[in-house]
Amino acid sequence: TKQAGTAGKMADEGAALDALYKAATNLVDCKAKLAKEAVDTFPEHAADFQALLDNAKVGPKCKTLALQELPKYLVKFPDHMDATLDILIDLFEESDANHLKAIEGWRIIALNASSAVITKLVGVLSQLLQSEVEAEVKAVNSALLAALTKDVTATMAAVFAQMKEEPGRAKAVAFVEGTVLPRVETLLDGKLEAQEAISESIKGLMPTASAKEFSVFKTLLFGMSKYKDGEAGATGLLEVVQSAIGIDAPFDPTPESAARLCLCTASAALIVSKGADPRKITSFLAKKVLPCFADIAAPQQLQLLKHLADMSPFMKGNVAREILPAIYPLLLSMMHLEVTEENKINYPPIECLL
Repeated sequence: TKQAGTAGKMADEGAALDALYKAATNLVDCKAKLAKEAVDTFPEHAADFQALLDNAKVGPKCKTLALQELPKYLVKFPDHMDATLDILIDLFEESDANHLKAIEGWRIIALNASSAVITKLVGVLSQLLQSEVEAEVKAVNSALLAALTKDVTATMAAVFAQMKEEPGRAKAVAFVEGTVLPRVETLLDGKLEAQEAISESIKGLMPTASAKEFSVFKTLLFGMSKYKDGEAGATGLLEVVQSAIGIDAPFDPTPESAARLCLCTASAALIVSKGADPRKITSFLAKKVLPCFADIAAPQQLQLLKHLADMSPFMKGNVAREILPAIYPLLLSMMHLEVTEENKINYPPIECLL
């Protein structure tokens, strides 16, 4: 009985494999006819694509062939998109041996996919960035790059969704740094909707960004054309950067908060020099930071004052008048009437304040 069952399964797989080969051969002929004669006969062969789907899971050889053939022809049969993606996901999850074939299939699908499909694909692929298998991560990066090229808005939205919590956050940031940043101008040039969506995602992440993440996000922002449009662009960029410090909340002079503030003011000084209005950040510094300046660690104090001094040439009269009442008492506190060994004048911060 056991032998009969095994024989029956082999016969079933043999029949399924024959059906798959026949369907694949017919679809290859359709592709050749389209290339040579510019005649599209794919609509007449929907049954062949359905045969690929119907027999995709019958046995090991069928699964291998389905992983190879389904992605090639899916673009011609978009009505079967969900069924095909579900089969590829199932086969991926079924065996480690299927991983690279499935990822390559998703890469091929991404080249011609709609935004909705890209979103679904990247939702799966971005999770696989956490793989410990180097070959898989490399394949996932290639597939995500194909998705980026096809629809950067949908792809980046799915990648940023992985940054909401660990362990996906670190891997997703590494992908942005390694794959997106070198191509940022090409990927985002003229795509204002994508730039706006990415900016909003970064705004949401900035309050919890590490120094490394801040640097990656800042570089991504600086590569966007929307922020290179004169004063308006610079001001918009400053708004995103300021989101890192919670400018509407009280300032807590912890080392972590002070370090984040130094990162933000360093970028702000550069952006202000390009025409951005510094009023919000200088008001924040005057009203919330400088009053508790003594609670900030000395190295961070000096960094902060240097960045503030860098911004000062670009402050208009009304901005300067708002910050001077906070600057002057701080300057006086550092100008000791008597100089002793224990009470030396610390010149670098005084130079910044002047």
